[in-house]
Amino acid sequence: MLAEIKQRYVTPEGKTGYDEEIYQAILQTKGLRDQFSEYVEALASFLGDEPKALKQCIYLLEQLGQLFGPPIENGTYVEGWSDLYRFFALEAALIVTAGLLRHERWQMLRHWLKYPFLVRTDHSGPKTENIIAFDSYLSSMDEHRNNRLRLNRACLTADMLRERCSPEHTPFNELVQADMFLGLFGVAQMKGRTETNFYGSFWRPRTVVYTSESRRSPIFLKAVDPDIRNSILLAIGVVSGADLAERVVEARSKTDDFRYLLIGRMLGFSFEDAVNMQALTR
Repeated sequence: MLAEIKQRYVTPEGKTGYDEEIYQAILQTKGLRDQFSEYVEALASFLGDEPKALKQCIYLLEQLGQLFGPPIENGTYVEGWSDLYRFFALEAALIVTAGLLRHERWQMLRHWLKYPFLVRTDHSGPKTENIIAFDSYLSSMDEHRNNRLRLNRACLTADMLRERCSPEHTPFNELVQADMFLGLFGVAQMKGRTETNFYGSFWRPRTVVYTSESRRSPIFLKAVDPDIRNSILLAIGVVSGADLAERVVEARSKTDDFRYLLIGRMLGFSFEDAVNMQALTR
């Protein structure tokens, strides 16, 4: 699959603006996206809650992450050139998370979220990062294309993720649930972080631009059940509701009451309500 994604890569040339070339390349990966969704459904359905079953998913993301940085050879480089790889990696991360949540594979989720992926973003070589490294800002889409075509979209990347969903291959409501779950994981992992640039240290659930209110996804509604609540806490790497509550206090102060997590102005949306934080921190 990685080789087929690489075949869609285009060098920056043409009169339409490089964002158009990236956009067309991303469109051509729709079939690969659906194949990957089918693969994730099969492993989550039939292989039990076995973390080792994620080996190929981890390999794909790690290999895509190796392509985030500038070319190895010398030459001019613009960060948006890697947006084909960044988009597919973002989508793949959401699809895997959605599939594991669908089948409540909590041990696999824990392994997936904490795995030390090797990601290369600059000339200094790869570094180990967790899943949050794949929450990339796609400047070619959300900035250049959005502005060039005067689309005035809150998040063009979210639009594209939604358009590529289908009931048979990870429906959009499950993608939103996965996005919020990764957002919760990012909040839980902010304890003790001192980075001045917090973009990259938390996950921004961009798909919630389609959620006008703080509507809770099924997995967060089920957090009232002690077994499911404890499983969620296990997956995001906290030991108890009290531990999560402490982490939330710290994250709230670092993210301007979670406003940094949101895309644009989302009146009436509360991150804490959307993930049922009251139930999770019991």
